[in-house]
Amino acid sequence: MRTWVYWAHPHRDEHRGLDTFRHVFPTKFQVSLCGSEPPVQVLLTEDPEGPWWSWEDFSKNEISMIYPHRYLLEMCSPDFFDRDISQGRGQMLRLQISRLSE
Repeated sequence: MRTWVYWAHPHRDEHRGLDTFRHVFPTKFQVSLCGSEPPVQVLLTEDPEGPWWSWEDFSKNEISMIYPHRYLLEMCSPDFFDRDISQGRGQMLRLQISRLSE
């Protein structure tokens, strides 16, 4: 499984009783623009059954648009990424996210 080290805001989802994350980005600076909580380092792990969804851009060799639901990712593209996938430009990638730092 491939892994990436990114940054995120920790978040307590009181409705579901889960500790989770918001604003997942490659740099601490990007996360700091999204709120006042201190960002934490997280490990993204490729997982075909993972609860997180992202876009892998093959030309940039990176992942982006990381969301906890598939429909949130699909909304980032007018055709739900169908053309990009069929033309081999990228793929939707499922992930696990775990905290690395305190």
